[in-house]
Order: sequence, then C-alpha cells, then structure tokens
Amino acid sequence: DERDWAFVQNVWDYLETFKKEAFDLEQRVTGIRPKGVQAQAFVNPLGQAMRGGYYPIEYNVTKSAVAYDKQQKKIEQEVFGTNGGTQAMTAKGHLKARASQGLGTPLDLTLPVITNHVFNVVHDLAFREAVLDVAKIIRNNKFRESVEGTYGPGIYRLFMPWLKDVANERQEPMMCINKWAAWARSGSTLMAMGYKLTTMIVQPLGFAQSMAYLGYKYSGAGMKTVFGQMHNLPQLWEQTKEMSEFMANRIDSYDREIRDMSKKLKPHASYFEVVDTFRKYAFHPMGYFQLAVDLPTWWGAYYKGLDQYGGDDVKAIAFADSAVRLTQSGGNVEDLAAVQRGGEIQRLFTMFYSYFSALYNLSTLQFSQIDTSNKPEAMLRAANLALLLFFFPAVVSELVAGRGPDDDEENWEWLAQNLLVYPFQTVVGVR
Repeated sequence: DERDWAFVQNVWDYLETFKKEAFDLEQRVTGIRPKGVQAQAFVNPLGQAMRGGYYPIEYNVTKSAVAYDKQQKKIEQEVFGTNGGTQAMTAKGHLKARASQGLGTPLDLTLPVITNHVFNVVHDLAFREAVLDVAKIIRNNKFRESVEGTYGPGIYRLFMPWLKDVANERQEPMMCINKWAAWARSGSTLMAMGYKLTTMIVQPLGFAQSMAYLGYKYSGAGMKTVFGQMHNLPQLWEQTKEMSEFMANRIDSYDREIRDMSKKLKPHASYFEVVDTFRKYAFHPMGYFQLAVDLPTWWGAYYKGLDQYGGDDVKAIAFADSAVRLTQSGGNVEDLAAVQRGGEIQRLFTMFYSYFSALYNLSTLQFSQIDTSNKPEAMLRAANLALLLFFFPAVVSELVAGRGPDDDEENWEWLAQNLLVYPFQTVVGVR
C-alpha cells in the first residue's frame, strides 16, 4: 500500500544524505570525485510519482557460487588491500560506479542490505583518513626500529593486522554456520548478561584492577570526585561526556558481546516493539553498574595524567581513556585482542573474554614492572597486585554474588580451587 512505497522512498532519501560527505572524503583522499548513480523518476502501480534514488546492490551468495566467489574476493580486497596485504583500508564499495551489467544471479532482497550499507558508509567516513594516517606511522622506519628495539619484532608485526581489523570491522558471514554462531552468541549474551542481578552487583568490584594500575592515591581521588558529592553526579557525568567522546559512548561499548548486540540495526515492527525495546535496553542496567567503576577510574587517571604531563589537559584525557580501556576492557574493535577479532566461529569460543583479556594484559604489564632489585619492596608490590587482581575477583566477587562454598564443601578447598583456577580464565582454550 502507500506506506510501503513511502518506506521505499524514505530509504532512498536517507541513503542520499551520506552522498556529499562520502564523495568529499573520496576526493580529499584520492583527488577524484566519484560519479553518483542518478535517480530515475517513475510512477508506481498506485499511480504515485516517485523520485527514485540510489540503493546498494548485493547478490544472494547462498543461491549462486559465482556471487559467493565474487563476495569473497571483495572481502579479501577490502581486508588485505591491493598491495599484497601490506595496507589497510576501509570498505568503500558505495563509491564505485554502477557496472553496466550484473552477474545474472539472484539479488539479496533482505533488509540487512540497508543496514550493512549504512554501517560501512559511516565506518568509512569515521575511520578512513585516520587509518591511512596510522598506517603511515606504522610503516615509518623510526617507529618500527623503536618498537622492535624495545619489545621485539613480534610485537611490531601485530600493528598492521590490528589496523586492518579496525579498518574493516564488519565482514558479513558467508555460510549458514556463521549465521548460526552469530545467533547462538547473541542469545547467550542476552541470557547471561541482560538484566542479570548477580552480574550487576559484582561489577563495582572491578575497581580493584583500577587500584592496581593507578595506585591508591589516584584511585581514592577518583572515588572522592565521583561519590564525594552524590547530588552532583549527573552534572559530573555530563562533564565527563563533554571531555571524553570515549566515555560518552561507554555504556554501549564496555564489552565486545554487548557492543555487537547494540550496534545491530533492526527495523521496528509493531508486533515485536516490546521485544525490541526489551533487547535494546537489556544491558543498560549493567552498564550503569559498570559506570560506577569507569567514572572513578577515569577521573583518578585524569588527575594522574595531569601530574604526569605537567597539566596538559589533552594528554591527561587521553591517558584517562586508555586507563579505562586497560583496566576495565572495551568492546570496540581497536580495544580487542587478536584472538577476539576473528569471525563468528572464533568469537563464539571467546565469549565473555573482554574482562579476562584486560586482566591478562594488566597483570602482565604490572608484574613485569616490579623492580626485583629491592626484594622486600618487590614482594610487597607482588602481594598487593595478587590481592587486587586475583583474590578480589576470584573470591570476594563470588561471595558477593552468592556463589560461595557448598554445604558439603570445605571453605579452604573452595578458596584454593578458586584461586588456582581463576588465573587460567585469561587463557583462551583453557578457560
């Protein structure tokens, strides 16, 4: 009916809103302005005049081997570039001229074609220039020599694959098994973390990791700023969001599974509006509990950054953002370990690993910085780190969540087992 045709025209009009910015970006980067697809007006079966517009073409890879091979080559080119895999680039298929003829295979007529297109366009606009600049830094000989001389060639070789994953975050699943894995991961995330009280109440205990990284002085300063005057908390939150774009988006990006759920764009249907709303806000309660950790961490790190960088506000904010990422993990692709950035099958085996990835990196960093020349001080430092990084989450959080020893289990056995097993939660394949 008329509503369907109105929806069609609205989609065309919405996609048109990205055209100028996308073309300007292409011209800035390449010096060449793309030629857009010209809209063709027509009269629909209801007798209404339609302006027409651009719509992305995708082939149904499940119904054609030719379409599947073409899509695989497209993904490989977007991920690995055209120079033997030595460069990173964002997907920009929306800037290519329309071919004179297609593959002669069935088209993908599902609605995700729209949402995937919008995601790729926005991602290209947001990241392409930054990706190109970072790639120049990675290829710089001075940067390479500095990293290899300090950390070794192996660490340097991690940078370009990381940048490629940032540049091409979304790679749509090609096979049914990938779609099943995505469905299983989505459902498991909702069941394990959505509106779950026991998960919420243990979130604040994650501040122990912030204490291990910032020290008691700056951790205490952050706590005082956030909770010293509770009536000013809304204003403080607004101030934090104005100072840090990272923190402004934190509630939807503090965990990989939660971010993957929140970034999925789905058309609303009146029949499922209640379900959609339920799913949309399923992780917000836990997100607010997480903010009870992130906010004092951020402000404590901000104060530490001001002291470290001679009052430089920009550097202090950057340090505060990095402190939250390092101590509390992050769900954005640039924050993920390589093992977390694979396809849906790989992601299925690294579910709920964001926190433990952060724990692994933080504990490795902190223990490696212990000065062993002063043995008494080193032992005290190591004991303090063990208390904050392992004892608190392995024991105290379990007790707070009501998962203490069973009636027929000795307290010391439960304690020893938890302390022994917990560090292995950071190892993929063993956890």
